[in-house]
Amino acid sequence: MLLRAFAALALALVALPASALTISFQNGFAGYNGADHDSFAFDGSASKNRIRIDLANPSHPEDRYSWLIFAGIVGEGAVPEGATVLSAQLEGWVTNPFGSASVGRLLDDIANRPIGSGANVLAGAGSFYDAALVSASHPGGCVTTSLCAPAVPIVWDVTAIVQAWVSGAANHGFLLLPETTNGGDLAPTQAAPPSRRPRLVIEYDLGGVSVPEPSGLGLLALAAAIALVRARE
Repeated sequence: MLLRAFAALALALVALPASALTISFQNGFAGYNGADHDSFAFDGSASKNRIRIDLANPSHPEDRYSWLIFAGIVGEGAVPEGATVLSAQLEGWVTNPFGSASVGRLLDDIANRPIGSGANVLAGAGSFYDAALVSASHPGGCVTTSLCAPAVPIVWDVTAIVQAWVSGAANHGFLLLPETTNGGDLAPTQAAPPSRRPRLVIEYDLGGVSVPEPSGLGLLALAAAIALVRARE
């Protein structure tokens, strides 16, 4: 009877569904340094090493968008390809306040961005970047109209974007587009302290990922159960 009970337990354990897992990517934590960023004028020129998002206004005539990437987030040691993404959040820290901004999925390498006289990144919707954009606003609380000290958080729900990457689409990074003229900045990927750097938090399960055959796992568990019973006889 005891042997049968152990066998039943082994098979029941094999049948249990995989639980949800959470993983985060942020430079300086758990050995991860795969995040990078840059910002550009809307015509693709004037690259600057910052995360600046700004629509043109009289005091800031050069409007700007940004690129942000978390490399190596799919595969061994990260999110398995084919997994089901339950949620994904892009977290940033606003250092220079702005009203709101949108995040989209880049469809091409940032090096191939629209660039030159007459170019405008907004014309690339559906070709250079996915036209389905996710908007977010920071909650306020900055000490002046040009400074957040301490920085204030902002979060975008990027579940659909990350799911596309996990399902096999190439990861060219995020495109950050301003929605307001009171443009501002996020803390960069190498900010100090490291906790202020952008972070990507993904919750997923293995519903779409191949796992060892239940029969193989069952045999291993059953063999262990038989050995334990025999040792007690």
